Amino acid sequence: MVHLVTYDLVGQYRPPADYAAIEDAIKSIGPWCHLQKSVWLVESELLDSDLAARLRPYTYLPDKLWVCRIYRSWSGYNLDEDQQAWLNSRNFGSLAETLSAFLPSPFNVLGKLGR
Repeated sequence: MVHLVTYDLVGQYRPPADYAAIEDAIKSIGPWCHLQKSVWLVESELLDSDLAARLRPYTYLPDKLWVCRIYRSWSGYNLDEDQQAWLNSRNFGSLAETLSAFLPSPFNVLGKLGR
């Protein structure tokens, strides 16, 4: 699964170490692509809420953090070759695949009803 991670470390005088810490935490999750200053893509089987929980310790109260799952439905321009290659080599999966991982199979449910 590919997730979009974006953050805004609030405060005019944030030390570079704050940015380095959250960037290292993102990189430790799985294969990653740094799209823009505070915008990352990371590949992981973790849920969005689990990713956010792993990154939360690197933020302060006024900071903003947003994590969401993305699918193949995206568009962009002026991406460099490395970013394009990373995006083109990922398995984004489908919404149906994601739902099937969390919902019981209709055949399993029907089989249990007949017992």
